[in-house]
Amino acid sequence: MTTDIKRLIRKKQRLYNKSKKPSHKKAFRDIRSLIRNKLHKNYWDYLNNLDPEKDNNSKKFWKYIKSRKQDTMGIGTLKNNGVLAETAE
Repeated sequence: MTTDIKRLIRKKQRLYNKSKKPSHKKAFRDIRSLIRNKLHKNYWDYLNNLDPEKDNNSKKFWKYIKSRKQDTMGIGTLKNNGVLAETAE
């Protein structure tokens, strides 16, 4: 997140506080979509710059991969006709 985006977020909050008036609603919606687009673009720029082969230190790459991992280790308990399996067979 860059300082430019942080500044826009603070501006968005000020416009949100004023958005109870119809004259400020459009400005609030416009800046909200602008921030969303900038954050999305910065996110993908960050991902495209994570190249473990380009850098000698690929720690950032593997840290990102580890944070995105969602599977668990091992297999959960198995049921067959309402009976828990106790052995691998």
